[in-house]
Amino acid sequence: MLGEYRWRTYTEMNVEAGNFGRGLMEMGLRAKDNIALFSETRAEWLIGANGCMKQSMPVVTLYANLGEDALVHAINETEVTCVITSQELLPKFENILPRTPSVSILVRIYSFALCAIRL
Repeated sequence: MLGEYRWRTYTEMNVEAGNFGRGLMEMGLRAKDNIALFSETRAEWLIGANGCMKQSMPVVTLYANLGEDALVHAINETEVTCVITSQELLPKFENILPRTPSVSILVRIYSFALCAIRL
C-alpha cells in the first residue's frame, strides 16, 4: 500500500539534513530567517527541520490540517521568509500566497528532492 520502507542510518539522516540546510543557504536564506514546515509528519519533515537547525534557522511548524486563515495568521505572525511544504499540500499554500507578503521562497519536498520557487 505505502511501498517498501527503507531504513536510514543516523549518518545518512545527518548528511541529508546538512545538504538540505546548505541548499537553503544557497537559495539566499540566512541564519535567523524563520522557516515554516508545512507538511505531514514524515522522514523529510524531520530531515528538513534538522537541516534548518544546522543553519541556525528557527523552525515554525504548521500542521497539515490547519485552515487557510490559520496558516495566513501563523505565517504573518512569525514573519516566515520560506515555506517548506509537500507536493500534496502545495495547492493549499498557493491559495494563501497573496496574503503572506514576507514569504519569498517556497520549497517543495518530494522523497526529499528539493525544488525551490523564488517568489
